[in-house]
Amino acid sequence: MAAVEGVLDLWEHYQVSACRVDIPPDGCRDIIVSLPSSGPHSWTLFALADTTERKVVASDTTLLGARLRPGAILDAENFLGLARQSTSPPDDVLKRLEAFVRVDSHVEEALALLAQPEIGLGYCARQAGVSERSFQRLVVGSTGRSPVFWRQLARARRAAKALFSTRDMAAVAYENGFSDQAHLSREMRRWFGCSPSTIRQDAQLNAALSQSGYA
Repeated sequence: MAAVEGVLDLWEHYQVSACRVDIPPDGCRDIIVSLPSSGPHSWTLFALADTTERKVVASDTTLLGARLRPGAILDAENFLGLARQSTSPPDDVLKRLEAFVRVDSHVEEALALLAQPEIGLGYCARQAGVSERSFQRLVVGSTGRSPVFWRQLARARRAAKALFSTRDMAAVAYENGFSDQAHLSREMRRWFGCSPSTIRQDAQLNAALSQSGYA
């Protein structure tokens, strides 16, 4: 399938045995169609996550997904209405997604600025050429989340990725703008549901954080 504006990644997964999967927050919304070996398929739009979510995937099930770019604007009602009523194969329906999703360059710029470490909201607003209040309205109005949410999510994801490559938690805390190791630990539990030491040993989380997402 050709690249679609506003879509970060198109993916497919086949689950042999039923399992529970932990999905860390990635700043993206996913449109997923579940195709069980028997019975009807189902379409779901997953909202932005504030923390790691646990999902159950049934056995002998194929999942097709489109991961939207952070901040992408989706006409969800009309796309899901089309998808759920269509008799076409789900992968053909996904090819029609382009007509329902768009990207606002101002929102993309704002989120890219917020993902940068060690810069304040005032600097982001100045770089975007607007006041802080206008910058905040733009981000909240387009994504449903505040600039603080996006900054903290980017920082948490950077720190979690860093934990896989070093045992020096003090360095990870310092380099990612946390006040100390205790602050780092609280934020890792908030976003990923576990301690820094557990994150370091979690191969599934490592793989999930390596996939496309915010920051």
